Amino acid sequence: MEDDRAEPKRLLIVDDDETIIASLASLLGSDPVVVRTASSWEQAVELLQSEMFDLVITDLRLSGKVGMEGLDLISQIKQRSPGTRVVLLTAYGSPEIEREGRARGADDYWEKTLPVSTLLERARALGLRARSEKSQSASPARRH
Repeated sequence: MEDDRAEPKRLLIVDDDETIIASLASLLGSDPVVVRTASSWEQAVELLQSEMFDLVITDLRLSGKVGMEGLDLISQIKQRSPGTRVVLLTAYGSPEIEREGRARGADDYWEKTLPVSTLLERARALGLRARSEKSQSASPARRH
C-alpha cells in the first residue's frame, strides 16, 4: 500500500488580492500540501513554467492585464500540463463564466463567497487534504 504522505500535493494560488491568497493558503496549506502563491498573471506564468502543480486555484480577474486573465491561465495550464486540476475562483460569477471556465478545462468553479466548510469539502474532492476545519463559517473573503 502506497503512503499518501510520501509526495506532498503542490498547490498554486493565483489572486491579485493578498487577503484571499493568505486566507486560502492558511486554509489549504498543511503537511501534505505545499502552497505557492502568485499575485499576478505574470508571476503565475513564471511559476507554471518552472514547477509542476497538482492543483491551481486562479482568480478570474488579475491585475496586470485587462479582462478575464484567469480564463487564459486555465487554457495555458491545461495545454502545458493536462493532468493539473484547476479551480476558477471569482467574485464576478455567472453561469456564462462558469461554462467558459469549464470549457477551457477548469475542474471546479468557486465563488469567493463560498462558505469555508464547502470550500474545504470541495478541496478534498480535488485531492487536497487540507487543515481540518476550524469551525468557521465565513467565506475566505470575509476571514480577514
